[in-house]
Amino acid sequence: MDGHYLDFYGTTKKTEDRTATKVFDGIRESDGTVNTTVVKLDQKYYQNNESVVDETGVEDGTYYKLRQVTLAYNFNPSLLKRTPFKGLSIAATGRNLWIYAPHYTGSDPEVSLYGTGNGASFTNFVTPTNRSYNFAIKATF
Repeated sequence: MDGHYLDFYGTTKKTEDRTATKVFDGIRESDGTVNTTVVKLDQKYYQNNESVVDETGVEDGTYYKLRQVTLAYNFNPSLLKRTPFKGLSIAATGRNLWIYAPHYTGSDPEVSLYGTGNGASFTNFVTPTNRSYNFAIKATF
């Protein structure tokens, strides 16, 4: 749905040339001849045809994502003999570090306007997933 809004307001690359024309492939229903009608791809065309929610807005949502990585280190107890600690560990975690969606123009194909219900896969002004980093120290006495 985001793409349809962007087409409607003329902000996508394909709406850049408002003087272009196109003859769409097909057969005329009225007489069965090959279509030769020239259509002007102006603002009216994009607002009336390209900005509706239909198959023109369907994209391949195949993606690969590095969702979470954690690096942790547990200190050897022999290193802690002269400290008040019985155990000590440190960890760093990163979430949503990388995404590769070669055929998807949105921010994240995993994000949906309606969650996992009937409207799954609709994107409409959704916030992309956040990248986050956490650091932790765990000490036992």
